[in-house]
Amino acid sequence: MKKGILLALSFICLCSSAYAAKTTYIVTNNKYNYVKLKEISVKEAELRAMTHPKKLDEEVLQKALATIRLSKRHLLVEKIVKQEVFDETALSFLVPNLLKAFEQASPTEEVVFSHLTKDPDFIFRKDLLTVASTWLEGDKLHISFNKLFARVLGDADNRGSRKKGVRIQLELRPGQTLSTDDNDELIIDLAYQATPEEMTAWEKANAAEDAEHKASETSSSKNEKPIKSDAASVSESSSVKERLKTLESLKKEGLINDEEYKKKREEILKSL
Repeated sequence: MKKGILLALSFICLCSSAYAAKTTYIVTNNKYNYVKLKEISVKEAELRAMTHPKKLDEEVLQKALATIRLSKRHLLVEKIVKQEVFDETALSFLVPNLLKAFEQASPTEEVVFSHLTKDPDFIFRKDLLTVASTWLEGDKLHISFNKLFARVLGDADNRGSRKKGVRIQLELRPGQTLSTDDNDELIIDLAYQATPEEMTAWEKANAAEDAEHKASETSSSKNEKPIKSDAASVSESSSVKERLKTLESLKKEGLINDEEYKKKREEILKSL
C-alpha cells in the first residue's frame, strides 16, 4: 500500500516538473535588469492570440517604447519628476534585447523585462524599478506593467527593499490604448500611422491640459497665506534635523560608510 502511494506521489511530481513553466534569459545582470522568455499555458496563449516568434523593426520598437509617457496629472499626484517611462539608458538596454526575445519566443512564451532607473543621489537613493510582461498580437504590442516605478530604497546594488509601484496612468497617444480587461495593460499598434489631423488634435488636447494645470497651480498659490520668515526658518531647521537623523540611521544600519556619512553631513549643515 505504502509502495503504491509513493509511486503515485512520484508520478505526480514528475508530471508537475514536466509542465513547470520554463524560463529562458536573453540577458540578465542577476539583479534588477533582465529580459527573459517565460512559458505560459497554451490556453492563455490562445486567449492572447500571440504571434511569436516575430522579427520587429528596431526603429519601430524604439519609437513605441520612447513614446510611453505618464500623464501630467499623474506626475503631480505621485510627485514623479520625469514623464517618460523609459529614458535613453533604459531604451539602449531594452530595445536590442527585446528584439532578440521576440525573434526567439515560441507561440507559448511571453517576454518579461525588468529595468532599474537609478537615482543620482548616492546616499538618499530612491531608484525606480519597472517590470512588465509583453507579447505580440499581430502588429499590436501588449505591455502589462507588473511594477511601474516601484521605489527601491537603500543600496540597489545590494538588493535594497522594494515598495509597491505607482498605479499606472498614462498619457495615451494616437495608436495607444489600454486593455478593457486590465488598466495596467498598454496596447500599442506598431503599424498605426497617425494622420496630421490626429496629431494636431492630440497636441491641442495636451496643451489644454497643461493650461488647466498651470491655472490650478496659480489659483492654489494665490489662496495660500504668506509664510512668515520665522516660520520658514523653523521649518527649514526641522527639515535639516530630520535629514541628519535619517543620515545617522543609515550609518548605524551600515548602509553608508564613515566617509559618506561625513561628506553628506557637511552638505546638510551647509544648507542651513
